[in-house]
Amino acid sequence: MSDDPIRNQIEGLGYRRLAGCAGKFVLVVLSCAFVIGLFAKHTSKGVSLCVLWLASGLALGFATSILTPIARRILLTSFVFLGVVPFLWMFIMRTTLGASRELALLEAVSPLMLPVGYVLGGVVGRRG
Repeated sequence: MSDDPIRNQIEGLGYRRLAGCAGKFVLVVLSCAFVIGLFAKHTSKGVSLCVLWLASGLALGFATSILTPIARRILLTSFVFLGVVPFLWMFIMRTTLGASRELALLEAVSPLMLPVGYVLGGVVGRRG
């Protein structure tokens, strides 16, 4: 028996797309690691945390761009929740509980970069 040539072509196309997506993801992760390394070496802790959260959101958004719109919306809601809750907690600690000397404003704002990076990564991933 011979294999169906159309099925082999479809499987080959799927393998090429998977390899392309994996290659893009590895490229994004490596470039994010390089940028985070540069920022961590040459800037303050608050800027480094902002870049770390942004790069994490960017990689997550890029990786999940192949999901259905409903799944992406659920993930966006969860990432907004994961960004807003730590921000509110650190902001309350900074303002109400008097930890403004120990906690810089950029460190408190940095968790908000996760949803921003996720949205940017999703836009870039769907276009590429």
